[in-house]
Amino acid sequence: MVEYDLNSRIGNYHGSDAWRNATYFRFGVEDSLILKNLKSEKLESVYIDTILCWKKEDNEMPTEHIATLIHFMSKLVDFTPEFIKKYDVKQYHINLIRRMYIEHEDDGDGKMALMDYKRPYGNSHVLGDVYEEYEKVCGYPIKFEDIPKDYLEGYVEGESDPTDFISDYISEYWFDNNVDFLLNIHNETMDILEHMIKELEFTSFEWVSDNSPNSFNWNNEWTPTLKGIQQYKSLKREDKLIRILKD
Repeated sequence: MVEYDLNSRIGNYHGSDAWRNATYFRFGVEDSLILKNLKSEKLESVYIDTILCWKKEDNEMPTEHIATLIHFMSKLVDFTPEFIKKYDVKQYHINLIRRMYIEHEDDGDGKMALMDYKRPYGNSHVLGDVYEEYEKVCGYPIKFEDIPKDYLEGYVEGESDPTDFISDYISEYWFDNNVDFLLNIHNETMDILEHMIKELEFTSFEWVSDNSPNSFNWNNEWTPTLKGIQQYKSLKREDKLIRILKD
């Protein structure tokens, strides 16, 4: 088992990207409290206007651990109905957060955790990833009858597939004319990620994966352990009791 124990800062696998090969993940109460007080800023990227980053000088937790914690949170946290309603979260926002790459950098700009500046959602064609998730949820943004007739040369009714023409038209014309629309979805997703970090929580302090080391996949299936769930529930009961006593 490859461990990444954020709680004690130790494990049998080390490095800023230790979680890439981890099959066991644990963190503590202190980490969850620090998480809610993280300070972020937006950083320019040549592949997309801006990405989120969390710099060492602005935060008390080591940035490699910030990257680890946000990475796991983006994959494992439950989006509650109350949160979804409060921030008007769409399924494509959630899909983008689930596929988000969070990494750690130590270069001329200093140590920081950040969304992958080149492939924040998995591919360097960032807006293509955004559009892909939008289409999965909402379908094509145009109808076949909206396509200009001069673009339909070669279309034979009853023989040609209209979706082929829709897809081609979107790639060649619609996309370039709707960059601001897609950028807005990206910006909304970053805002929702920040709210998620501060307001939502893991449901367990301990998680395991059946995936073998060195076969890391961004969509690994992680399962909360019974011990981790019990620890989390115990903490929530203590918090509730403290609030009752204060009232």
